[in-house]
Amino acid sequence: MPLFGSNYNGPSEVHYLFIDGGAFRGRIQNLCNKYFGGASVGIDFAKVRRNYTKVFYYDALPVREDGETEQAYEAKLKPLRDILESAANVDGVHVYEGDARRRRRRGLEQKKVDVMLTVDMLTHAFRRNMHKATLLSGDNDFKPLLDALVQDGMFVSLLYPPDETSKELMQAADARWPLSMSVIEGFLLEDSRPLFDTPKRTMHHQPTNTGNNISNWTQNGLHHGLHKLNSEFLVTQVQNPNNTFHISHKNLDLLKYFCKESLKIDVP
Repeated sequence: MPLFGSNYNGPSEVHYLFIDGGAFRGRIQNLCNKYFGGASVGIDFAKVRRNYTKVFYYDALPVREDGETEQAYEAKLKPLRDILESAANVDGVHVYEGDARRRRRRGLEQKKVDVMLTVDMLTHAFRRNMHKATLLSGDNDFKPLLDALVQDGMFVSLLYPPDETSKELMQAADARWPLSMSVIEGFLLEDSRPLFDTPKRTMHHQPTNTGNNISNWTQNGLHHGLHKLNSEFLVTQVQNPNNTFHISHKNLDLLKYFCKESLKIDVP
């Protein structure tokens, strides 16, 4: 008798996501520290898994430092353990732990995690358990892994932290896209979204009040403008004679970064 019964049909395309947890957490925290006042946001791993058959999440818990009290060590571990537990509670998400030890010149260095991730990706590819694989990481040490997978015929995508990933790693993948603010925003728990205060995006019928004009430019055949409207800065993109796309935020630096990273709009 078949294990799943005669009516069982598996997915037509199996796509696995492998997450370097240190890179994932680091990217989110770097953005929060730079633009959102150091806010601590929560990840909804059901949203992370949404476009994948399975997700494999690898992360490292730091070892206890010399002289560090048990209470201080447990307090340091709690946020990491909360992330691991929330990930492990989602169907189709599998969590694997290593540890992180301090090296004199390199700071905290993950142990076991990179090896586990590499072995698992190669094993799933060798066994043909998946049709496609995506790696979330910016660590150039994974370039030989991507090279091996691509050469073996696996279609490999890279989800990478912008400005933190080498061209060599990006070029090793078949496809690549940045772990942008928009992507991260789509992974957040609902109560964390207000803390991750990204620019608002709206469509307006022309004409509409855009405040004081600061500059204008043309990019890819579309007309853009930078404006100041009350307490907010506003970037406009004229998409046709009747509609204009607006992107607005009070923080001009954040607005420029978001436009470039998430929308490919270069604001002068």
